[in-house]
Amino acid sequence: MITFKTTESLISSIRRDLSRAHPFAFERVGFVEAGLSIGPDGPILLAHTYAPVEDKMYIDDPRYGAMIGSDAITSAMAQAFARRVSLLHVHTH
Repeated sequence: MITFKTTESLISSIRRDLSRAHPFAFERVGFVEAGLSIGPDGPILLAHTYAPVEDKMYIDDPRYGAMIGSDAITSAMAQAFARRVSLLHVHTH
């Protein structure tokens, strides 16, 4: 089992961002950076940073609620690699 921990402040910030309207996408997407720790019951992800996907990185495809291009994912993964953190993509339905 993996435990995910974060602050109420970060969760509020993420929810606020994901609820913003987008010019054509039905929903928004972002990335959460988290550190990894090992607790007595297994891995713990400690979320600490949120980065929204920029509007220009969405692809206009009405078949999906939101589609982001490979540039958004590649950029986020490069940042996570450079900072040595775990990366999770988040969105709402």
